[in-house]
Parts: sequence; C-alpha cells; structure tokens
Amino acid sequence: MQPDQEAKFMKRYILLPVVLLVYLACMAYFTYPGKNPDGGLSYLQYYLTTGITLIVIGLLAYFLKKKEDGKNKNRNS
Repeated sequence: MQPDQEAKFMKRYILLPVVLLVYLACMAYFTYPGKNPDGGLSYLQYYLTTGITLIVIGLLAYFLKKKEDGKNKNRNS
C-alpha cells in the first residue's frame, strides 16, 4: 500500500480487534446465562470465557501493533 492509501484505510491492528470485540459482544449477549432458564452456561463459565477472550483479543492487538511498528522501522531504515 502507498502511504496515502494507508491513511484511507483503518490499520489492521485496529480493525481486526474491533471486529472481534463486536463478535464477542454479540456472542456474550446471546449466551448470557440469565436468558436461558434451562441451565446452559454457569455464570462462572460465562465470565471466564468472556474474560479470557478479551485478554486474547488484547494480546492480538498488541502483537499486531508491534509487528506493524517493526515493519515501519525496517521501511524507514
């Protein structure tokens, strides 16, 4: 991509975690334990799964940013 094209598009290290956060929000809403009277997920399992997923999305964003910074440093050298 050219430098002027990069400004037009959202950076990958921002776009991918945002898409995953929207997906997580939808899945968290539809699988909330209080909505299912038949049992389903326990609250502990629900919050652990949601929390671990948030941590993984955060790590993904961090490493994608680090990779992008490395590319920019090599490009500028």
